[in-house]
Amino acid sequence: MFTCIRKAMLLPGLVSWLIAPRSQGAAQEGASTFPAITRKRLIGIVLVLGALLAAGTVLYALGAHTVRSETADLEQHGRNRLEVYAAGLRNAIVRYDALPMVLADHPYILTLLRDPQSAEMRDVVSRYLARCIRESPDDLLFLLDVNGKVLAASNWNTPKSLIGKDYGYRPYFLQAKEGHQGRFYGIGLMTRQSGYFLSYPVRNEKGIVIGVVAIRINLDTLERQWPTSGDIVTVVDGNGIVILSTDQHYKWHVVAPLSSEVRHYLEESRQYEGRSDFPLLPLSERARIGDGAERAMLTQDGKSTPMLIQQQALEGLNWKMQTYNDLSKVRTEAEHEVFRAAMMLFGPLLLLLCWWQYQRRRKEQRQADNALEQVRDGFRNEIELRVGELADIQSRLRDEVVERQRLEGRMRVAQDKLLNAGRFSVLGQITSSVMRELGRPIAALRGLIGKLDENGGEVKRQIDGVVAQTERLAAFTIKLGEPAGRTDDQLEAVTLMQPIANTIALFDSQLRHQHVRLEIEEPEVPIYVTGNLVWLEQLFAVLIQHALDAVRTSPMPEIRIVVRCDGGRAQVNITDNGPGISDASSSSLFDPLALPRGERDRSGLALMTAQAIANDCGGHITVSNRDEGGAEFMLELSVVEAAG
Repeated sequence: MFTCIRKAMLLPGLVSWLIAPRSQGAAQEGASTFPAITRKRLIGIVLVLGALLAAGTVLYALGAHTVRSETADLEQHGRNRLEVYAAGLRNAIVRYDALPMVLADHPYILTLLRDPQSAEMRDVVSRYLARCIRESPDDLLFLLDVNGKVLAASNWNTPKSLIGKDYGYRPYFLQAKEGHQGRFYGIGLMTRQSGYFLSYPVRNEKGIVIGVVAIRINLDTLERQWPTSGDIVTVVDGNGIVILSTDQHYKWHVVAPLSSEVRHYLEESRQYEGRSDFPLLPLSERARIGDGAERAMLTQDGKSTPMLIQQQALEGLNWKMQTYNDLSKVRTEAEHEVFRAAMMLFGPLLLLLCWWQYQRRRKEQRQADNALEQVRDGFRNEIELRVGELADIQSRLRDEVVERQRLEGRMRVAQDKLLNAGRFSVLGQITSSVMRELGRPIAALRGLIGKLDENGGEVKRQIDGVVAQTERLAAFTIKLGEPAGRTDDQLEAVTLMQPIANTIALFDSQLRHQHVRLEIEEPEVPIYVTGNLVWLEQLFAVLIQHALDAVRTSPMPEIRIVVRCDGGRAQVNITDNGPGISDASSSSLFDPLALPRGERDRSGLALMTAQAIANDCGGHITVSNRDEGGAEFMLELSVVEAAG
């Protein structure tokens, strides 16, 4: 209620409006008018505060009246619900109240009790009991002998038949055995269903109790018929235990802690078989407000809700029925009522304030529009100025682009001249290397011709060697006449061992002269690589010559050539047992301009040429030092299938 009052009292703006100056002219008036303006404002403030106080008093009284009225309506609603639910519960029990007493005089019942061993009569009585309650299949009707053993039952043909069970300890049996009508509420030991038991003694002609007729009324069915939405309705037995509830969360709770005597009785009678824990209902701040009514806070899931609790005693059952009605609805309705009244009281004033605020906003908007227009004009002028500057910059950039293009043309001409000079320099280096390469075949020719005199039987083979070397000289001579950096030789599939064998034949005399032990490990299957026969002979000539130079100072010179195929790559490893590659020479080994000192006949130009040939054939050359001494050159080439 107070929240609604605070929502409705939105008049501090009016007070500030009264205190604020009406205009700049009023603020600039002389001291003679100041006392009069102050009195007017004070009068306005007093009137506003008085109106607020009166309105608050009216709203508070209205809220209090609404709370009382809604609470009274809620109490009446609770009483009506108690009457309806209590009548339904009493009817469910009373309709069978006389049935055990009527059956106690039935001939079938008396006949079975006189002869309890008769299976035929047991079957007849059980069927008769089932017909008696055929409209209520959830209820049970059964006959017990004087010792509490069940002789016949309406559920005789079900898995949970009571026939043969002993209920001599049950209070309803003990009451009937003593000659009284028995009443008892508990949980069935076989069915595990709660129910209300009615019993009546069966007497013989002498008035002696010879058995008991009992009926169990299943109240769970009635409980399931109660609506589960809305307020809570519970039934509390004489011990304060909630035995029925529209909200199953509160069933089997207690309204007050159970005494030790009550707990002992429950254990002996097995009234609530299987249940030993009965928690307290989560109620707090309980306060009685009338006959059979109280207020309390009910806590569920960590949330507390104000409740109106009403109860009514159920005559003849020693039970109480309770209803729990949510009082927060009363507070909500009171707040709505106060809010509606506040809107009626302050609505016109709020509309006036909204109109004044709207006019004020319009004035501020006009001022903001004027300021924005001024800013736009300034931006427009600034943009025009910047556009002119950008046009000048673009003109200068165009001139700079033309100048840059002219300089780039001159630079390209100078670059072409520099490249031509480089080509001529490289051509000189290559010519020197080729002439050096020509010296090796000529020396081989001289060696072969010398052998003609030493061994006449091999004249034919030596002459073939002379012819092969002569062809190589012709190939070198043709390449020497070509322009630098160009070749017309085509790449094709070449047997890798062919250029190796030709090169070894070229160095045969030098190998024997230096007493070099040469080992060749050939592959089992011929390997074909992409290349050119003349180029590959030049490549292997450079590598073998480098190995011969390296082992020149070795006491037992040795060169090893291993040819193998690893996946799609062919590898040729040429190793020697010379001094290896020094650290100073490793970084410039393939540099054509490097001239290492103290390393005889080693030329960076020759190795550069070999690396270039390997690259043209789709491979490359790597060099490293071996752990056991000497250097190792490894050539990798791409493997292809044999042509044709």
